[in-house]
Amino acid sequence: MTTLAKLRAKELGAACAELGVTEHWYLGGPGRWRDSGPRGCDDPRAFASAELDETTDELAALVRKVQPQVMVTYDANGFYGHPDHVQAHRVAWHLYQQACNPLRTKFYALTMPRPVLAVDSPFFEPAGLPRMRVLGTEYYTLLAHPSAVTTGSRGQERENDLFSGM
Repeated sequence: MTTLAKLRAKELGAACAELGVTEHWYLGGPGRWRDSGPRGCDDPRAFASAELDETTDELAALVRKVQPQVMVTYDANGFYGHPDHVQAHRVAWHLYQQACNPLRTKFYALTMPRPVLAVDSPFFEPAGLPRMRVLGTEYYTLLAHPSAVTTGSRGQERENDLFSGM
């Protein structure tokens, strides 16, 4: 395992412990896929170049068994364009279509609302939270399975909980 892979495995272990997660799986087994880097790479084991069916076929049986209520991934741009994050979105969307019951499973993508990024936003100092705390908040867009939502102040539909309406 590469140094980066060892670091990611340690981070995953710590996150699972913090969340009380007792089971997790590595796609293709530990070390199967490599970080593609921000610009991609030529390594045939780079996740960004993985065949879509190869990645989703392996996960489909697990997802059918678990039947998650919610799936969360990056947006189609990988949140900031990282090739592995773009691939993670593609894999997750294909997997959702292949293995999930759309009446039972909601599908979300990580997003960042433009108002949060605006320099004059009340989310930034001095009117609101410092930039480090704002970027620690996650926002999602519901891509599949409409559910019960509440209307926000600007007429936008908002959920307070990813599991609402389930």
